[in-house]
Amino acid sequence: MKKIYLSLVSLIGAVGLHAQTINSLHFPSPGDNFTYFLTDTNGIYPGTSGANQVWNFEDLNVDTVVQTDSYLAPIVTTPPVTGHTTVLGDIQNGYTFFKNTATDFTLMGNSDSGNVNVTAFTDPIRTITFPFSFNSTQTDNFSFNITVQGFPVSVTGTVNTVADGSGNLLLPQGAFNNVIRVKTTIASNISVPLLFNGTQNQTIYEWYDGINKFALLHWEETVTDLAGTITSDRIVWVANTGPAGLNTTQQNVDFSLMPNPAAEQVTILFDNSTAATTKIAIYNTVGQLVYENNQVNAANNRLTVNTSNFEKGVYFVNMLQDNRTITKKLVVQ
Repeated sequence: MKKIYLSLVSLIGAVGLHAQTINSLHFPSPGDNFTYFLTDTNGIYPGTSGANQVWNFEDLNVDTVVQTDSYLAPIVTTPPVTGHTTVLGDIQNGYTFFKNTATDFTLMGNSDSGNVNVTAFTDPIRTITFPFSFNSTQTDNFSFNITVQGFPVSVTGTVNTVADGSGNLLLPQGAFNNVIRVKTTIASNISVPLLFNGTQNQTIYEWYDGINKFALLHWEETVTDLAGTITSDRIVWVANTGPAGLNTTQQNVDFSLMPNPAAEQVTILFDNSTAATTKIAIYNTVGQLVYENNQVNAANNRLTVNTSNFEKGVYFVNMLQDNRTITKKLVVQ
């Protein structure tokens, strides 16, 4: 008997659930290109849920090859995938058809890389409803039929989505504050008539801030049981951003902290001396504002902040300049 490997990762994970409050603007539209890096998955776990979390992924071993997902304009398929759809082009996984509206994001179907074998979902997969914020939940049932290696496969299941955490996210490229985490669990029942039944269970965590359109970090684990043969796969990727959410092609402002760790004071050194008014805000690890200056003249190259009254610990220095935000971690000893 041939083994049939059906992975919903190619149907759901490829698009992803891609911000304190998530809306349709945080999900793909035609013309978008999303770039990211795969990372090592050994010993990488999503951490705890709840408010005021600090998720530390500073030591991720990040690949140097940039991955790109390109979101194309709607296309005509045979059989047709109905509804207002666009597609995600992927040479290996083919195309994923979805609908992005003001109220929800729904997966409508998929096809192979040549767009020849098209599957229109009989009951589309609504992955998330808008607006979606901390403690929001969403549940939906789905079903579709697909042919794998010449065998007809029937899939039914349930997707549960919850924004289960909020806090600060530490990545190799910098610190991101006021982040929410979205957890998605997808339980699928797989039936191959006259051959066997199976199951597939996916758990996906993604982290969002209010700056980036797509997720900053994606953690995903899939466990598949087909006729007693169990396989487990994990994938982790991190968005291709500059410090605190700026695309590296857009970034033309930056700053550094001296000294860091700090004791009595810290000096913020601005790298872009041509910038005008800049806002500086410093938050503790639970998101409380401990310092704010809305009228900093970055052309002076530096700003000194008294930290003698700060409690010892980790803080996040947030610089807003020209509608761009950079955040860096500060340690006060």
